[in-house]
Amino acid sequence: MIIAKKRENNYNIEIVLKFCCQKKQKCLFETLAF
Repeated sequence: MIIAKKRENNYNIEIVLKFCCQKKQKCLFETLAF
């Protein structure tokens, strides 16, 4: 799942990548700030 959010300043874009592993039953969250 890729979620892109724009801030009120519209200068910064936050992209959140959500990866869920069913084998390990754990979710890994990676946040990229531009």
